Amino acid sequence: MKKILVITSLLFTLVGYSQFGYNVEEELNYDSEGKYDYIGYNDNILSTSAKNNALKYLKKYAQKNDLDFKILDEKLVQELDPNGILATSKRWKYAAVVEFRNKDGNLHLTKIESNSLRKETVEKLKELKELLDMGIIDKSEFDSAAEPLKKILMKN
Repeated sequence: MKKILVITSLLFTLVGYSQFGYNVEEELNYDSEGKYDYIGYNDNILSTSAKNNALKYLKKYAQKNDLDFKILDEKLVQELDPNGILATSKRWKYAAVVEFRNKDGNLHLTKIESNSLRKETVEKLKELKELLDMGIIDKSEFDSAAEPLKKILMKN
């Protein structure tokens, strides 16, 4: 009888760890234009834990960088766990497209994108200046077209 109890408790422990594991894998990768791809795995039997862990992760990232975030698209699927103890162990995969914005409401861009945006803006201003110098546009047209470009340069 003791052997049966020991084997039963051992079996429940193994099954429990395969379903209630502690490992959670998460990654946040920059896509482009202020959008990030989040993927998180959780081998808890509750699907809500995968999303809850994702929200905690995203909030922590946003707070650390003084940003606000918005989930633009999300997907939650259950799949076989390649690291599971049993061949039938499953895990939840939560994937989301997330947009981060600075506190002033502007998209949070990488330094490379910010530099690229700055260069493009300077080129556009140079083109406008050439059009003004050639007499194709007048001063008021130049000023109205240049105003938003100047704002971009001042933010970067």
